[in-house]
Amino acid sequence: MRTSHLLHQPIGPVFKRFDLTQSQYNILRILRGAAPESLTAGTIKERMVNPKSDVTRLMDRLVAKGLISRQLKKDNRREMSIKITKKGLNLLDKIGPELTAVLDQFQELIKDKTLTNTFLKYLDLIQEQSKQIINKLDE
Repeated sequence: MRTSHLLHQPIGPVFKRFDLTQSQYNILRILRGAAPESLTAGTIKERMVNPKSDVTRLMDRLVAKGLISRQLKKDNRREMSIKITKKGLNLLDKIGPELTAVLDQFQELIKDKTLTNTFLKYLDLIQEQSKQIINKLDE
């Protein structure tokens, strides 16, 4: 968990500059991938990186910013059709290069063979230790 948090820290300021959260960005990316079709809130929630997010609240904020639109579905008035707007697409186009620059820095770390080999060695050790623990529990 802590490692995940540390890996996300450099990305946070990029989203902050654009007044977005990572979860809101995730929703925009999902909707861009579906465009020009619309999606329901349930489908968006299924596709999110963190499906425990309060999707309704996140979408309320995106609607208020004009980044997505919602309409009642004609065939089922209990569901909403959600689409990314032109403004939302433009925002993703602006965020893209900055986010790529940050992610490229991580990629440079992975290219370091010594670091990569050390990391893989520790992963192997963790897997081996886990197997030993499981075997002891099975005895």
